[in-house]
Amino acid sequence: LYLMLGSVAFVAALFNDRSKRLGDMLAGTYSMRERVGVLPRQLPQAPPQLLPWVRLADMGRLPEPLARRVSGFLAQAPKMIPASRQQLAVALANEVAGFVSPPPPPGTSPELYLMAVMAERRERDFARLRRQHAAAQERSRRLHELPFGQ
Repeated sequence: LYLMLGSVAFVAALFNDRSKRLGDMLAGTYSMRERVGVLPRQLPQAPPQLLPWVRLADMGRLPEPLARRVSGFLAQAPKMIPASRQQLAVALANEVAGFVSPPPPPGTSPELYLMAVMAERRERDFARLRRQHAAAQERSRRLHELPFGQ
């Protein structure tokens, strides 16, 4: 194979109905390719008991690396060991607290706090994008109404 630069293996795979490698043919095995759909990630929802607080909270723009870490944590939290899950939630909540005022109601768990902040951040970003889109459509409509070339 080395002297022929792999051409024998390439030709064998090329003319085989299942594209078996030469090693697969010698061993009597083959590999299967099965496409599996990826389930969409669940978006965090604000817990109902925190809705009144989070809707009125003043939120600064979270730095993107922090927001990604929080999103990753919320996605992986159910698979984590409870002790490390709590420790990471507290650390992230302390970082996020610098961008959110006032603090959540007393007794709020750090994980619920993070869920509420991320859900509200997403809702506010969508609302801002909807406003920008509506303003762009209005500008476009007004531009098309102008008398060009008359």
